[in-house]
Order: sequence, then structure tokens, then C-alpha cells
Amino acid sequence: VIVAADHGSYMGPFPGIEDLPREIEAFRRADAFLLMPGMAKRCSAFFARRDAPLLIVRVNWAAHYCKPHMKEFSPVARDSYYDRGFNEKLCDVRYAASLGADMVIASLLLGTDEEANTRTISQFGDFVAQADALGMPLIGEFIPYGGIDRYRGDVGDLALGTRACAEFGADLIKTVFVD
Repeated sequence: VIVAADHGSYMGPFPGIEDLPREIEAFRRADAFLLMPGMAKRCSAFFARRDAPLLIVRVNWAAHYCKPHMKEFSPVARDSYYDRGFNEKLCDVRYAASLGADMVIASLLLGTDEEANTRTISQFGDFVAQADALGMPLIGEFIPYGGIDRYRGDVGDLALGTRACAEFGADLIKTVFVD
């Protein structure tokens, strides 16, 4: 069981993660936790224990994830940058390792515009090379751009994105379930 506790960066402090260093204790029997770098740092005592779950640190972030939660932004902001699907680097793999990461996760976005696709593929390749140099497993995350519901019953883009993660060097893949 992997507890994905990295959603606060685009959803805000929802119930259950307001005080993550305290609340994480309830899940000490999980196999792993997925955290943003800042929360990995704040929860370091939890992961320093001998019997601690594995720590997975997210190394990039995509602006389009927070779009539904950014009600106060102008239509221009909502309809430009937040729609383009740019991934932004949060930290490099070496920094994640210094936080105690056992693995890192990097998102791969496809299906936006050419500039965004080129940037995200280049960034993903950089993360793969960094992880390989340190002997650290990298999870490639592919979530179809445009939302999960758009892809119900259509696995073509999902197959392309997950195969791209594998082709670009991901050791594991995280994606959505499509029925």
C-alpha cells in the first residue's frame, strides 16, 4: 500500500493532511508514502526509523493539476499557463536522496502543445539519468491530460503514455485505472 500524500500542493490543506508530520503516524504500516519534497523534510523523523515505510519523493509538478482549485485567478491565467500542461522541476534526484528518498516519481505529460511536450520529455529524461546515476528507482507517472473521465473506455493515449514512460527509462509506472 502506497499512501499518496502529495495532493496538498494543488488542493490545499484538506482534512487528513493539515498536520502531516503528526497525522502520518496513523499509517505507519503502509509500504510507502509519496510526498512532496517539503513534506518529506518535515516528516524526516518518521522515515528515519528502522521500520519506516519507503519514502517516494515527487521531483516535478504540473500546473494544470491545480487549475480546478484556483477559483480566484483570472480567466486569462486559467486559460493559458494552467491549460498548457507544463511540468516544473521541484528538485533534482540528488536532493530527494538527501531527504531520505528510496524512490522518486516524475510525471510525464503528453497531449498538450508542442513546447510543453518537448519540455516535459526533456525533463523526464534528465530525471531518469539522475536516478540511474544514483542507483535510485524512478516511477514514471502518466495521467492522461484532460482528466481521467475523458479516457473511460479509450486506452490509446494511456497505452502511448505508459509505453513512453517505459521507453524513456522509468523503472515503475503509476497511472490511472481505465475500465
